Amino acid sequence: MAEKSKKPAIRFAGFTDAWEQRKLGEMCSLITKQTGFDYSATIKPSLITIKEDNTYSFIQNKDFEGMNINLDTDFYIPISVAEKYPKITLNQPSLLISISGRIGNVGLYLLNSKAFIGGAVGICKLKNTKDGKTALYELLAPSGQRYFNSLIKASSHANITVEDLRNIEVWLPKDEKEKNKINGYFEDIDNLITLHQRKF
Repeated sequence: MAEKSKKPAIRFAGFTDAWEQRKLGEMCSLITKQTGFDYSATIKPSLITIKEDNTYSFIQNKDFEGMNINLDTDFYIPISVAEKYPKITLNQPSLLISISGRIGNVGLYLLNSKAFIGGAVGICKLKNTKDGKTALYELLAPSGQRYFNSLIKASSHANITVEDLRNIEVWLPKDEKEKNKINGYFEDIDNLITLHQRKF
């Protein structure tokens, strides 16, 4: 059985408490994905290529990475159709994880506007936004990416399941102040990278 607590070797000054290991399934109120039947029967026929006032962006694998979410997508879905599928509508802070194609691609949806997920994306609706930020950075780290690679190798197909997502384990600080420090540190790095990308 995996250990449930550990003390990281590198810490911000003043923090000594052990971290706890938690499954993504415990951190989320819902983890799900779009079904192939729903896509073929209702969702695909309703997609349009021009954004209108009565549509949501249709988020695919290529439309997210880290904290960056693209709402200027290839397709849009009428709100009237999206409302039939509240579980896969992005209506609260959520981790987005590629389950086919770009496996290991992880994003964090924190936008006020609603959107809708595509079929190759798992949606993990978070109970706690701060936990989601910490999990995001851990899953994007080399150790997180190795974990995704191990899931692919264990499967006969290049995809992962919703059950795989529920069983993902991450290490989280127990102290909210330490969590804030870590999240703030990585957010500063993200902002710096974005600033330099804009300059180039």
